[in-house]
Amino acid sequence: ADFDLLNGGDKAWGANPYRGLGVAALAAAAAEFALGSVGAGAGAMTASLMGGLGSASLVLATGETVGALVAVNAAGDVIAPGGREFWAAPFEIGDEFGGLGPSPRRAATLPDPKPGALAVEATTLGIVATDAVLDVAALQRLAVAAQAGLARAIVPSHTLTDGDLVFAVSTGRTVGTGGGAAPARRSALGHAAAVCLARAARLGEAAAAVVPPAL
Repeated sequence: ADFDLLNGGDKAWGANPYRGLGVAALAAAAAEFALGSVGAGAGAMTASLMGGLGSASLVLATGETVGALVAVNAAGDVIAPGGREFWAAPFEIGDEFGGLGPSPRRAATLPDPKPGALAVEATTLGIVATDAVLDVAALQRLAVAAQAGLARAIVPSHTLTDGDLVFAVSTGRTVGTGGGAAPARRSALGHAAAVCLARAARLGEAAAAVVPPAL
């Protein structure tokens, strides 16, 4: 759910529905799930394209895994102005973005407002997860580092009309081979989290419907 509840629909719930929604989401958790205009990505938009629910992951050389899940509903754009290249192109793995490469264009001005939306209707929510053993302070730093991924994939990002928020969690199952919680290892995890979040933002948009689904 967005921080802004100015979208349409009946809000006369009586009882807060979010706990039940969270329980249902946990019960439906699976190794594979749909991306794009589903769940939190339904009806999501960017400045020029549909947004959506995206996910990406990678395994570090130390054996630890980092993954990201993000619902992109941003005031900014994921593509360069007047082109087809994606801002996240430098972080593409293989041809997952279409292999277009980085854009030669620059974003010196703000994109046009999101179609049919109020200026406050923008929220990008993300979570990064790892099996690395991290304490609460290290997870906070991981979330801070991961925020850079949004700035790499969405331009502009973190605007006054965006309610961007990133969480970080750890299963604590993998110690890794990089020397415990050494600064270099934690920095590598932070970079991986940012890369995954940038890729996830692009892949969520790629899987989105061409036109907004009926809600």
